Amino acid sequence: MTLQRLLRAGIISSLLFVSAVGIHGAEKSGSPRGLYVRNGRLMREGKVYSAIGANYDTLFGRLLQNKNDNSSLENLERLAAKGIPFLRFRACGFSPQKWQLYLDQPDEYFGRMDQVVHTAEQHHIGLIPSLFWRLATISELVHESPDRVGDPRSKASQFIQRYTREMVSRYKDSPAIWGWEFGNEANNGVDLPRPEQGVRLTSGQLTSIYAVFARTVRSIDPDRVIETGTTVPRPAAWHNAHGQPRQRDSAAQSYAMLLMESPDPANMLSVHIYQKARKLAPYGPETVNQFIGRYARTAVQAGKPLFIGEFPVRNPAQATEFIHAIEANHVPLSAFWTFDNSKQESTMNVTFQNGRAFALDLVVKANQALQSP
Repeated sequence: MTLQRLLRAGIISSLLFVSAVGIHGAEKSGSPRGLYVRNGRLMREGKVYSAIGANYDTLFGRLLQNKNDNSSLENLERLAAKGIPFLRFRACGFSPQKWQLYLDQPDEYFGRMDQVVHTAEQHHIGLIPSLFWRLATISELVHESPDRVGDPRSKASQFIQRYTREMVSRYKDSPAIWGWEFGNEANNGVDLPRPEQGVRLTSGQLTSIYAVFARTVRSIDPDRVIETGTTVPRPAAWHNAHGQPRQRDSAAQSYAMLLMESPDPANMLSVHIYQKARKLAPYGPETVNQFIGRYARTAVQAGKPLFIGEFPVRNPAQATEFIHAIEANHVPLSAFWTFDNSKQESTMNVTFQNGRAFALDLVVKANQALQSP
């Protein structure tokens, strides 16, 4: 199937929309499925909820590359048994080539995604799929300039809306799906003084496509959390957006950018935190605890629970510092980077057997404290 045919209205919806109740046999309950927000608080099954999970970037990616490689699926049972409550994962291809199965054989593509969701259901582990991990890939797929993505009439926007409708419609009744994420750190690529290829994607354009995504999700799924996958704003994000590059933002300016790039009906604030403790803030040095505390308070004031979508666990000291800060500041949701990713074995990869297996134990212990009444 060619991309041109894919973009014609109605083809995918008629071929691929399958009732998730039919696939998963899920039964409706009194509370909304997955995670949801009530009065600015993160909820699950009728109760205020807090938890730390894991990033599992290769969960679907490995199966997408090789339909016979079920190793990532086999790990779900062990993760659930260990006490890891949910996983954030890349629910798409990374490069244009990795989207080819979706373009050419959508039934096969979604059949493999079904395996991920069904296995998670079997082992009662939550999933937060990230639908457009690398935003630039979408523009490359549709052969369109990146700065067109914010235009609802653009090919990129139409593609994003169609894939979102397909994913959400297919899995909205699955108890394994806890929430929906747009993509990974797209805000790192906006308002750059010297953009690649001379094309400047602006924060306004990015906010526009975030809003399109969130409205598309909400039109199908009335309750689950929606978040954008943004990272901590660049140190000069506000000034870059206002044509004043290389000037460092104040705390208020930094938070303003994050709030702008989390448009309603997106109802969580997403940040990824990696920097060394003394270099975290664009407006002055802070500890990890102070830095996370500032974002936690900003999220409370905004009425949008905080999701630390990525934090590092390279060694016990670092992992302990971040996890203690998450506990101390009552961060509703967070996930360490990363599980079962051999490409990052020398830096951040966590497995059941390697030298960073300690991170799993620390997370499980922290979850016991976070979820205690």
